[in-house]
Amino acid sequence: MKRNVFSLLLALLFGIMSSFGQGSLALAATQTTTIMPTGGIYFALPSGGQFDTFAYIAANLSSIQQLVRQTTLQQMDVDINGHMTNFGDFLTANTNQTITNQLFSSYALAHPFPLPSGTMIEDTSGVTIYSPLGTSVTTSTYRASQGTTVTTTSPPSPTLPSPTTAFSPQTYLAQYDANQATNDQIDWTRASANFYLIAQTYEPGTTGTSSFTQLEAGQPVYLFAYQNQGNVDPTAVSWFVNSGKATLTPDLRTWHMNSNTVASAGFVATSPGIYTIQAEQNGVYSVPMVLVVGESQLASTPIALQSSMTGIAPMPSGFVQNPTWQTADSVTYATYQPDQNWIPIDATTTLPLTEMDVLLQSSKGQLWNYRLPVVNQKIQALVESPYQGQVTVTFFPHYFQAMTHAVQTSTGFSYPTSSYTVNVQGTALSTNQQALLASAHRDYNMTPSMDQLAATLLENSPSLDTAIAAISNEASNVIRYNLNELQTVNYIWQDVGTAWATQSGVCEDYSSAAAAMMQSVGIPTQTVVGYANDAWTTLPTSDSNPADAHQWNQSWDGSKWVLYDPTWATNDSSSVANYLTNEFMTATQSLLTTHLTDPNQIGTYYDPTIARY
Repeated sequence: MKRNVFSLLLALLFGIMSSFGQGSLALAATQTTTIMPTGGIYFALPSGGQFDTFAYIAANLSSIQQLVRQTTLQQMDVDINGHMTNFGDFLTANTNQTITNQLFSSYALAHPFPLPSGTMIEDTSGVTIYSPLGTSVTTSTYRASQGTTVTTTSPPSPTLPSPTTAFSPQTYLAQYDANQATNDQIDWTRASANFYLIAQTYEPGTTGTSSFTQLEAGQPVYLFAYQNQGNVDPTAVSWFVNSGKATLTPDLRTWHMNSNTVASAGFVATSPGIYTIQAEQNGVYSVPMVLVVGESQLASTPIALQSSMTGIAPMPSGFVQNPTWQTADSVTYATYQPDQNWIPIDATTTLPLTEMDVLLQSSKGQLWNYRLPVVNQKIQALVESPYQGQVTVTFFPHYFQAMTHAVQTSTGFSYPTSSYTVNVQGTALSTNQQALLASAHRDYNMTPSMDQLAATLLENSPSLDTAIAAISNEASNVIRYNLNELQTVNYIWQDVGTAWATQSGVCEDYSSAAAAMMQSVGIPTQTVVGYANDAWTTLPTSDSNPADAHQWNQSWDGSKWVLYDPTWATNDSSSVANYLTNEFMTATQSLLTTHLTDPNQIGTYYDPTIARY
């Protein structure tokens, strides 16, 4: 039978969107529900039937919206089995045809958009729109035939991700203790700011082809204790390791570095584990060196952060809103307003993408971005805004490609027109909450293998400072510095997953990879952007030399921010990760005199258009 159901579907859509996100209601055979208090739709199910209204709507929302958005056709059909069709598909299939009710009816029969067979649809005034018993059936007749008592219910309130203080990365420390390591917090507490260690997998004067990522029990490591200004007396140095599963053998030969005398020792572990090594001279202790032995043999359990911590949550079953839909730059998107700090992202794209970058720009020009998966051309999630007030949301397909092209060609770039503005009126996030948010660069929401490795390092570490060092060293060891990118024409914008897979990048890739791994296990971490020059002996008050542009990190250890630079911890001229220094782990004298922070480029307060090396 033929009906004018455009008004029905419009009312249905408004009812859907007013309830979307408020939980899932299963309608039993003895029940219907009011989708909308006025002007909405009742569903009554045949005997023995059950219809999960909200699940049905969620699964078919895109098709319903496409159907309702078309205003050129006033007659639409529900066939005799209660089937509707996707009007967008109908128009596509009949591009060159004269649109008639008969043509639409034939298409709907051949391409049904199903409701459960036997469903009766009526509006709130009691007028039957469709019934399997015939067009003249009344509500009471239908109910009597089904033995149905009609009741109305209100959906529950939506449940949004809420901030939590229950998670603590410290609770995961030393979950596995293959090397029976003792707590090493004292090592970090007593460390000097100007006494450092170097670790190498090869003896000086030989060729080192073994990587720290593959360091195994029984393999020697060569250690050197040094100061940048002053000599270290090998005969006055004591060596310590926090596990009986390793030995340290002092090497009393005379070694020099930059004309200064240094002390040396050999390290060998007999068991997989995370080891903390420290040297001492005349009551002065070095910065601890953290070595991971037998990494692939270390046990671990996945750590799943709550979505309230990551800034990305699944779209709930609905939102009490009637959004406007727009299409631009091959993206069709709903212009939802936020609920507290959470912005609903609901879009489709015709582009062959596996991910979509969503940019959030504050009224002050601050920019944050998220990378979301594209599944069957759909992008759906809640994202948390680190900014309050007016925030512009932009869907940016091929974001990194555009940024890369802009840098390599020095032509700049323009934002897509697929954007809209929302007003965020939630509770401002704390610094530590902001420091856990994923981003398009640090997309740990899409790098499960990196996340699992971070969990392994945390759960096998005896202290959080050691875990921070172990994770930072891992980024230093896996990524090799791409010297070609020092030339602007070769510069590449990429996320940490790509840098990790290719094992290639520059400072922002080292920094972002370490930060993403920290964040994935609940360690608040901020990237720090500024300038760095290893020739500085006194920190300048300013710098504008592009060659000095740099990025490093700071992570929260429960009581303080721990500074470190993963890029400068390794030898950037080697293709093998066979060298580590802790000279730039913690707020050492070397780090503080060579790294100039831009206070406007810390954490979520940064501009990613600044090229960094």
